[in-house]
Amino acid sequence: MDKKGNSFNLIEDYLKSMNTLVLSTCRDGIPRATPLVYKYSNGRILIVSEDGKKFENINSNRKVSLAIADKFEKFGSTHGLQADGTVNIVTREHSNFYSLADEYGLTKKMIDANGLYNFLKVMEITISSATYMDSTKGLGYRILWEKNPGENCAEAITHELVHTDGIAVERYYPENITRPSPILFIHGAFHGSWLYHHFQDYFARHGFDTYALNWKGHYLSKPDPDLGKRSIIDAVEDAEKVVKQVIKKTPILVGHSMGVLISLKFAERNDAKLAVLLDGAPYRKIYLDAELDKVLTKEGIERNFNITEDYRFILPRKNAAQSFFDAELTGADEMSRYLTLVQEESGKILIDVFTGKIEVNSEIIKIPLYVLGKAFSPTGHRLNEMKAKDLGAKDCRVFEKMSHDMMLQKDWRDYADIILEWIDRKK
Repeated sequence: MDKKGNSFNLIEDYLKSMNTLVLSTCRDGIPRATPLVYKYSNGRILIVSEDGKKFENINSNRKVSLAIADKFEKFGSTHGLQADGTVNIVTREHSNFYSLADEYGLTKKMIDANGLYNFLKVMEITISSATYMDSTKGLGYRILWEKNPGENCAEAITHELVHTDGIAVERYYPENITRPSPILFIHGAFHGSWLYHHFQDYFARHGFDTYALNWKGHYLSKPDPDLGKRSIIDAVEDAEKVVKQVIKKTPILVGHSMGVLISLKFAERNDAKLAVLLDGAPYRKIYLDAELDKVLTKEGIERNFNITEDYRFILPRKNAAQSFFDAELTGADEMSRYLTLVQEESGKILIDVFTGKIEVNSEIIKIPLYVLGKAFSPTGHRLNEMKAKDLGAKDCRVFEKMSHDMMLQKDWRDYADIILEWIDRKK
């Protein structure tokens, strides 16, 4: 591990303060976890151990994971670290066997006097990535360290969870914030900040201070007993509170799906630097231009959902999979995991949007806009290109093969690269 900044020092100090870990190895799809005593020395982890199943696994697969944790005492006081890396096995036949064992704490005299060289081996672990958690520094506080994350990218970024007025905000940022404008990520219906975990990591490593809010009643935010009554303007006000109370700077907006409508309404009412509009829902003019009023009715929309007495809409798992993901593009296992996070939604928001009640005044939105999304909507319309034209967005890019939640696809980085290049051009 290369030493870079105070974030790394926190990880290194923790590794030095502890001496016991659990090492996970795997062979032929069968995992094994082994508690072991270790010594952190000169940027790597040293373990001296007798032969066993773990070495059979390592001989087949040198990639390992490890975990270290304090004894749990109470909430808000826990420390822990998990890491991935590769192992080098050193035996008596290697010239550095005794020197590594000595670093660990076993002298040559001790080894030879007790015949330990007959069965002891040294594991030298080089860490490639690590996540360090320290809840004494705040809710959700983590340092995410990655060796060689990419050209001009920060090796270590920090994650924090901030709450304001019942709204939860995930923040990812580098030790040295080099970009003048923060990014506010805004999710759409049925989603939460989890939608942006790849993007937040990526843009934080590229120097941005990033924030992903959760509308009230969503994901990490407090439950909202009036969720079914919440409107788009309520969600816009959530974004405004986050900017005013947490970010305190003029943001770049990145909105997805209904988060695009929130971004546009925010830009009508507030200052913003830029806005990236990802596969957005239609507002009234686009709704009418596409003649969606001829195919969408309140009753028809309601039939697609399970509806609670207080007008919360629940999207069946099969429908959510078809609406948001593509098993081939996202990966079946990842898609299954994300589907567990899809939640109930405000019926008012859904009906208002899909019956064309949300109006956007394109005349007063003066910031640069980038429209990016699928070439065709589920109704067969080229809605993204229609929005770009109506909004006067000079930059628009659509894709024939894309899922709605493109930021969770296996090739999510391609879209992040496209967005970063556009932001850099608009500086």
